Amino acid sequence: MSRDVDPHHFSSAPTPNLQANEDPAWVRVGLPYRIGAGLAGGDWEEIRTMLERCSEEFGMEIELYRLNWDRWGDGSRFGCPLNIISGH
Repeated sequence: MSRDVDPHHFSSAPTPNLQANEDPAWVRVGLPYRIGAGLAGGDWEEIRTMLERCSEEFGMEIELYRLNWDRWGDGSRFGCPLNIISGH
């Protein structure tokens, strides 16, 4: 399933009013791996580029997590991040 998605629409959208915050909770953000690239129809390489740009602009780390289906029932659903996009 694919959708007609214009990536420039998203990249040219106004950036939310994010300000530097000394609170460590704002330094790292976790997101699902390939967010927006499945049923939403987005191109993962373009989405990743946008995430990298946000990471750089706001000096934060973005952790991408993939659901571990083999361990779904034992409570360890996510485990370690697949990779980290770092703006540091």
